[in-house]
Amino acid sequence: MKDKKSMSMIIIVGVIISLFLFVNTTVFATTGTVVTSDLRLRKEESTSSEVLDLLDENDKVEIISENGDWYKVKANGKVGYVSKEYIKLKDENNQNTENTNTENKNETEEKTDENSEEKNTSTENTSTENTSAENITEENTNKENTKEEHKQEVPSKYKFATDVQLKVMPVINGIVINSTNADEEYDVVSSAGVWSYVKSGNKAGWVLTEKLTAVSTEKAEETKPEEKQEEKKEENQQEEQNQEKKEEEKKSEEPADTKYSSAKTYYVKGTSVNARSKASKDSEVVKVLNTNNSVKVTGENGSWYVVEINGEKAYISKSLLSKEKVEVTSRSSNSLSESNNQQPAAQAPEQPVASNPSGAAIVQYAKTFLGYRYVYGTAGPNTFDCSGFVQYVYKHFGYSLSRSSGTQANDGVAVSKSNLQPGDVLIFRDTSNSRIGHVGIYIGDGQFIHASNSRTGVIISSLSTNAYQKRYVGARRIL
Repeated sequence: MKDKKSMSMIIIVGVIISLFLFVNTTVFATTGTVVTSDLRLRKEESTSSEVLDLLDENDKVEIISENGDWYKVKANGKVGYVSKEYIKLKDENNQNTENTNTENKNETEEKTDENSEEKNTSTENTSTENTSAENITEENTNKENTKEEHKQEVPSKYKFATDVQLKVMPVINGIVINSTNADEEYDVVSSAGVWSYVKSGNKAGWVLTEKLTAVSTEKAEETKPEEKQEEKKEENQQEEQNQEKKEEEKKSEEPADTKYSSAKTYYVKGTSVNARSKASKDSEVVKVLNTNNSVKVTGENGSWYVVEINGEKAYISKSLLSKEKVEVTSRSSNSLSESNNQQPAAQAPEQPVASNPSGAAIVQYAKTFLGYRYVYGTAGPNTFDCSGFVQYVYKHFGYSLSRSSGTQANDGVAVSKSNLQPGDVLIFRDTSNSRIGHVGIYIGDGQFIHASNSRTGVIISSLSTNAYQKRYVGARRIL
């Protein structure tokens, strides 16, 4: 009998140790790797949200949580959101951990079954041994007391605002074993970093702690269906009133348009001028116009002109329109569609213009290609790679530059970063940071224009972003 009792105690200790190892082996941070260059780290889960930083290919990020097609991550000391399709998780480590934990769980279940058989055998023999029965009774009583103490330690239950997946392990890509419902209450059994292990009836699993909402353990009085319906109706009415009030306040804050007695014709005096849906630089762009495009001005609003484009009202900054056409020294810009996916009309190759251009002329001409597609190995006139774009722009002014980014690093004369001027050619290492692999044209104010990649085409970027600060090599002055 003593041998059986000793064996039972050994099995119980083994089960406890296995469970302890199962819980602790899953506590580790989830990291991912960026699989593209110039990945935008955004402030919110939207492609129109503010860009906090640009992440480079092979950069490491700490994944905090996931929501739909977005990961919430921490990178370079900043917390923001990135698209899931451009992040590669460490699947191999997680899968190995999951397999190991599954094996541990199976072994634990087998040992538990053996333990149950031993207990059943002991129970059958208790009728002949009163001392053993008393010990078992005392042990069961202690277990019940322990459970009661554990319940008292958890002062609250928790709910979820939305349906949440329960996972077998505290990792983002862990196996989903169940999901929650909005009306269910859960106990938090344990925690591991940003994860909590919750349980409700026969449902249990790991969830992100931030998705939990604490509720009082005291049962609220039952509300009749009629009362609930009435409360919901009042809430909806109050919400509608608040929304109407906000819209009225917003309208009262916006200055009214001053309408002219007759429309006037003005001309665009800049390149890539935005016509917007409201008199604000933060409003939606409805049309992009270029030098000497004509517009019908019907009124004004503060520092903005009210214009009519394709029968619709829009706004353009007064500083960007003129009553007369402006004189240009290079080809006129083509009007671009507001859609980023629409390719500008094909153009015939151009003859070089007079030499001795200014840096501003180089920049103005380069900006006419904003939105053009990136195609590796091409150098205009309708598609470019990075060095092909720089070569094409300078060729227009009679300068013959080398064809690759590596050889363009030797064109012209070197210039320090503190002495950059518009028109200077900027040299960068490739995304692996091993050799020269990218070039662009400095346009002033810490920005440069370049044929970035196949996703973005020709764009304007900031030199202050982390990705380009790390890859910056130097600059060459051609003029």
